[in-house]
Amino acid sequence: MVKHYIRIVEARVRFSPGPPKDNMNQDHEYFKNLKKQMHGSKAEFILGVLKTFGVFLLLFLVSFIIINFPAYLTKTKYFFKSQNQLTQVLNQKVISNNHLYIPKMNIDTPITWNVPADNVFPALENGVAHYEGTALPGQIGNTFIYGHSSYYWWNKGSYKEIFAILDKLNQGDKIYVSHESKVYTYIVTGKKVVSPNDLSVLNQTNTKTLSLMTCTPVGTTLNRLVVTAQLLN
Repeated sequence: MVKHYIRIVEARVRFSPGPPKDNMNQDHEYFKNLKKQMHGSKAEFILGVLKTFGVFLLLFLVSFIIINFPAYLTKTKYFFKSQNQLTQVLNQKVISNNHLYIPKMNIDTPITWNVPADNVFPALENGVAHYEGTALPGQIGNTFIYGHSSYYWWNKGSYKEIFAILDKLNQGDKIYVSHESKVYTYIVTGKKVVSPNDLSVLNQTNTKTLSLMTCTPVGTTLNRLVVTAQLLN
């Protein structure tokens, strides 16, 4: 009797018809829609990430421009000026004592001498700074002077973008440094961009060298721009 019952069940399983076609179509549409929703959710997620990144980037750029606006204004002014407006006749210019004067960029700024490394920022509020232990003007060695290309506009000082256009100096341009009531004339020999960790720029030389250094690109501390010049006899 049990065997007979099992054979009947097997026969029913073997010969029972499959699910109705309508049900199969409904299942197919269900999984198809589910797949679309999954792809749609992924696309919405990616779009949301891109929007968030875009807003963050926009805020960063706006903040960056606001913070460094004076430096970029200096660059813009330089761009629209003609060379005749930028170049002044030295005989018509009285260079103050302990000053750096660069006619091409119309820079005339005080120099604080022999500034130790841990006192840089206070010195830069009043102009540019001469690195302690490097040569003084007229001496054999490397006279090393540094200044801001850009700094927070709300901080103290009127020289936060004094070297914003230092990159415009080229070989042959003149730089004047006054020290102890004497004016020294230097002529630019080159420029280079170095890492902040490259201390070789401070090395002394066997010639009367002047080095001017600032941060680059403007508004960052990623690298340093160094302009070198030699004293004219």
